[in-house]
Amino acid sequence: MTKSNRFIISITFGLFLTFALASIAFMGKSKGWVCTFAWQWCLTYNPIYTPENSMGELSPLDIAGFFYNYLGLLLGIPIYGALTYVVLSLIAKFKK
Repeated sequence: MTKSNRFIISITFGLFLTFALASIAFMGKSKGWVCTFAWQWCLTYNPIYTPENSMGELSPLDIAGFFYNYLGLLLGIPIYGALTYVVLSLIAKFKK
């Protein structure tokens, strides 16, 4: 398998895995499920929304935080893609 094929497969798998896990996370309808299956979303959600600063005021921080959270969710694509690339590279290395 060439490096370009590994790259394409890893990005595709990163997209699939991110959206599959996000779908499972948001079907659970609890923050525990979200932080388990879409943990990268919680990396950006928890620092912005605390009990002292709940969402609902529609301040500029809330609006920016809304978009920032979904950027956090999209972090899964390069993270899972990179992990897939490493696994595929190791498999190719041990096949030789």
